[in-house]
Amino acid sequence: MQQQQDHRSGSFAAGRMPLAEQLRRRVEDVAEQQQMLSEFQVEAVRALQVLRQQQIQLLDLLPHALSDRPLPLPSLAAAGQAPLPALDGMKVVLVGAHPHDAAMLEGVFAEPGAFCAGTMEDALARVKQRSPGQSLVVHLCDAEACLRQAADLRHAEAMADGLIHKLKIFRQLGGHVVWTVASLPGAKGPFGGFAHEMAKGLITNGVDRIHVHADAHRLELEARFPMAAGKVAVVAHPGHAGLVPSHVTSETARRKLGLEAEIRLVLMLADGVDESGWHAVTGAVREVAASGLPVRLLPVSLKADDVAPSLSPLVMPLGEGARHQWLLKAADAILIPPRETFSSADLALAASFATVVLAPQGHAPAEMSGLAYDARTPQGLRDALCAFVAGAGAASGPVAPDASAGWTRLAATLYRF
Repeated sequence: MQQQQDHRSGSFAAGRMPLAEQLRRRVEDVAEQQQMLSEFQVEAVRALQVLRQQQIQLLDLLPHALSDRPLPLPSLAAAGQAPLPALDGMKVVLVGAHPHDAAMLEGVFAEPGAFCAGTMEDALARVKQRSPGQSLVVHLCDAEACLRQAADLRHAEAMADGLIHKLKIFRQLGGHVVWTVASLPGAKGPFGGFAHEMAKGLITNGVDRIHVHADAHRLELEARFPMAAGKVAVVAHPGHAGLVPSHVTSETARRKLGLEAEIRLVLMLADGVDESGWHAVTGAVREVAASGLPVRLLPVSLKADDVAPSLSPLVMPLGEGARHQWLLKAADAILIPPRETFSSADLALAASFATVVLAPQGHAPAEMSGLAYDARTPQGLRDALCAFVAGAGAASGPVAPDASAGWTRLAATLYRF
């Protein structure tokens, strides 16, 4: 008790200095250190502001001829007929792509280090070190990924401004930017309206070339973003054949699903399909089945969040990639449904497993096996399904594509400036 009282009164000493005095001096030292840290932080902010002003001045001084001059798009017909140009001397940084895309593109480049998957910071570091005359390209995918990290609109604006600013610096320093658009920008997400504005900024100031996978995608993109005209190249998705698991035969997969030989199984990726598109497809399938043709529709999805809540109970998740081969090998065709905005996910799946495609006109590359239908007429899909099911028994089936050649052609078309 006495010791506690001495402690409170300050008479308890250690090293001839009361403990209370030691604590008081320690608090003063910490407060002084905090003040010094605050002053340092203020100076750091000022230095960053000066650096930002210098960057803006540097961009204004650099010539704008490169970004203002339209770039000629290589001819796809010429690329398919003539020998593919050598990729020697090209350096490419792939930003935001699916790992399968990165693996397939990496195999195109024989020179070690010529291709890498990385960030915009990696690309900026490379462009500063590039040799004179060396072609350096950033291949940007999923530009809206930066918005999905944002906590609010102000944060999203800062992330978008940062991406466009880095791309602009990269181009001004001599690099080129290719942007693969797999779905219409700004069509969904918590910042859909702002994502549309970000896409306008990217097209105007951030990219040299825009890549889509089908002619109809180009038309839709240019209708929504007129400033994209002249920058869009159409190159089919080559698929991931040879990389994704594909050791199951069609017969084995159909037996596993309990499908009779005469049944024609049509897979539909329901991601991004609204109720109007759903009813159009299911109504057409019912009419075909009622006519006596053996057809069955299997709606599947890659991402549960991309399926309308009212349709989700009716859709089977595709799940892990190892499961894809069972469904894709069992299916006789992939149906690309009418959507409000385009998507390329089903084209990649069809190319990977050499599956026949039933698609709205212009929504599938000409080199893909399948039938096109007119989505503007109620009977368009029904007639295409009837023609497919009636003639499927005599078809020999598509041949698995040469994915390596497809990715080489894609790289030569997109990266050559």
